Amino acid sequence: MEKSVFIRDTGMTVVEVLDELAQGYNCDQIVSRIPKLNVSDILASLKFSADIIRQHIISEENIEINGEIVLRAHNRNLIDLTEITKIHPRAYESWLPNEDNQLVDLFKRGHRIKEIAKQLQRQEGAITSRLKKLELIGNKPPGRFSNQQ
Repeated sequence: MEKSVFIRDTGMTVVEVLDELAQGYNCDQIVSRIPKLNVSDILASLKFSADIIRQHIISEENIEINGEIVLRAHNRNLIDLTEITKIHPRAYESWLPNEDNQLVDLFKRGHRIKEIAKQLQRQEGAITSRLKKLELIGNKPPGRFSNQQ
């Protein structure tokens, strides 16, 4: 279920206002297109967005926006998926049943975590977490003579 932040009693969401701005409409044009909004609502949406970025994006590096940027909320942080998905295209996506089967098969055949991650196009941490969830490994990483090598 998608969560939204609504503006007062307008039924409009902050994201809808931001989408209008991203399409190039200025405040006056938005208000004329959507009369239930006013300029203060638009400015409040921008302030809310700035506050979210300030509070939740903690990075040692700046995020550079060169067109489209994809962020995802993960463990109460926003993750920049733009670069991660270049290396791991399935990063942070839901696991499909056939992927679980493939993961189990590769793990049981002795493939290393790094190899499995590459084949399933996911991060090594995601593979380890999924193996724990499937109870194929315990909470501690596999030992010296296991698939982790």
